[in-house]
Amino acid sequence: PPHFWALAILRKDEYFQAGVPMLPNTSGIKNTKIQIFVYTLVLFFFSFMPYLFGFNHTFYLIFTAVFGLEFIRRSWECLKDSKNSEQKLFSFSIVYLFLLFLVILLDKLYFNIWKIMNNIIEPKFLKKNYKNKKQKNYVILFMILFFVILFFLITILRMNVGKWIVNY
Repeated sequence: PPHFWALAILRKDEYFQAGVPMLPNTSGIKNTKIQIFVYTLVLFFFSFMPYLFGFNHTFYLIFTAVFGLEFIRRSWECLKDSKNSEQKLFSFSIVYLFLLFLVILLDKLYFNIWKIMNNIIEPKFLKKNYKNKKQKNYVILFMILFFVILFFLITILRMNVGKWIVNY
């Protein structure tokens, strides 16, 4: 909800004109900001669950604590009506979600890489060019990271192209 409600505040008039009952239109902006802050606190505490249940490790815990506190700080700024805070919160939430899933992936790869690599069917170019198993594993890890980062950059580019078209 913090992600969507920050966007709903930014696009409140458009939602109203379209007849979509979003929280800023039904309960007011101040109440929406309170809800954003409360739900961010809830999100912060629930984001520790993968670590507490043993699904992730210390790497995930540190990331979740640092970026979760930043998310809380930005939602607090939104609650205090800081200039352009809704846009900053919305933008940060996109980056936060992307990085959270990336950290989950990297955490799993780091702690399970040898188990994972033994079960992967190797592409032909890896069999030909890399005789050492460790080199193959690093190439596969690099390929995964490359495509994750590429997907992220394409997403950012699409967002900016949309802004350019609207502003043009």
